[in-house]
Amino acid sequence: MLIGPTLGAGLVLLLLIAESGSGFLWRDAAAGGPRHYCPTCDLRYGRYDVTYGRERRCPRGHTTSREPGFSWTLGLVSACVTFIAIMVLVMATGIGG
Repeated sequence: MLIGPTLGAGLVLLLLIAESGSGFLWRDAAAGGPRHYCPTCDLRYGRYDVTYGRERRCPRGHTTSREPGFSWTLGLVSACVTFIAIMVLVMATGIGG
């Protein structure tokens, strides 16, 4: 009875990890992923338009900053991992069964 939801949470976890690694599933395709703001150019760039190094830089070489916001992917991954850990603990100890 507990194995089904645990496996389902594992599949959701794999989907979330794949989404965070690729950035193509649920993110806005027109925006190209998370937007980075360049105050010098006064433009926003997608994740594939900026160069990564010690600092993110726009195509013209200016330092950019990432727009603020909460990462729902991180929150959902944490929730799935917590749910799986609790269910494994419940199944291992026999509590509630």
